[in-house]
Amino acid sequence: MDWSDYALLAKATTLGIAHHEADLFGPANRIGLTLLALALIALVLAGYRMWWLRRPAGAPDTRPTMGPLLRTVPLPLVARLRRPRGAAARAGGAPS
Repeated sequence: MDWSDYALLAKATTLGIAHHEADLFGPANRIGLTLLALALIALVLAGYRMWWLRRPAGAPDTRPTMGPLLRTVPLPLVARLRRPRGAAARAGGAPS
């Protein structure tokens, strides 16, 4: 199968894979993708550093429990989760 026989989506997929594997433009692509990866790592580390410097003083180190979240769940959602509708409920396949 020749390149001209490929569909547009197949060509795009092939080029995307070659770019992802850094085979498309040789060393320039490898350098560019390495710099991009290092920039993303630096961004994540900077985010953690900003959070660490601005965290509330004296805040507890543990995460909050699920209690407050469960109290805010809308009642119709809870009712919908407890009483299934549809073909499974009519057939008796799902307990209510």
